[in-house]
Amino acid sequence: MLADESGESETTDIEQTLCEDEAGTDISNRMLFDMLRKISTEMEDLKTIKQTTASVEAKLSSLLTRVTEVEERVSELEDTLMQHKGNPPPTKADMEDILERLAMAEDRSRRNNLRFVGFAEGVEGRDIIVFLNKFFASAFDTDVPVGGFEIERAHRIRARRPAPSDRPRTIIAAFLRHQDRQRILQAARGTRRIEWEGKQVMIFPDFSRETQDKRASFRQCKKALHERKIKFSLLYPALLSIKVGEGAPRVFDNPQSAMDFIQKR
Repeated sequence: MLADESGESETTDIEQTLCEDEAGTDISNRMLFDMLRKISTEMEDLKTIKQTTASVEAKLSSLLTRVTEVEERVSELEDTLMQHKGNPPPTKADMEDILERLAMAEDRSRRNNLRFVGFAEGVEGRDIIVFLNKFFASAFDTDVPVGGFEIERAHRIRARRPAPSDRPRTIIAAFLRHQDRQRILQAARGTRRIEWEGKQVMIFPDFSRETQDKRASFRQCKKALHERKIKFSLLYPALLSIKVGEGAPRVFDNPQSAMDFIQKR
């Protein structure tokens, strides 16, 4: 009986030991699993932090690039400002003065020219210079030199011939001598109405577009003066001289001021 009891006791101890070992193993496995899960969670957190850091670094890099670009543009503006201080750009008044000087230079280059408005297309035939001298001898009470006035060149403006219903093109003639140009212009001003083949012809100085526009701005003033039979003259480049009474003429460079004066007459 003692031997059996001893064997059973040993068996029970072994089973208890095995149970304790198994229990310890389960605890160790759970702890290991918990640790691995914690490590995995921390790794995910680290990954998120790393991604956030990378995004911040990219934004900082972009911001740094923009700051560099701004610094470069500021530097360029500072350089430009320094250049302008040393050599300032022209003001509006400077530009107006330059344009006026250019117009005057162009006018000087045209000082021997006259513009003829109203000649029907084709009346000049094959030689426009011969035609103009024939016209001068017929239209004006002035001596035409033997062989006619010396004209360097003459042509109609614009190459394309207009339709029959359109206004004929203007003829421009460049005289060799300024005094010949003046003789024709004075003769035209002294003639009440100039005609050729039943068509009215008008003769004008040939000015630059800028000067023409300035002179044209006095058109209504001239009309009002004609209606009131008041003597006037349009001086170069665009000055309206009005003769009233025995005193000195009044000269205007502004159409509105001139019209205000005329309406009080």
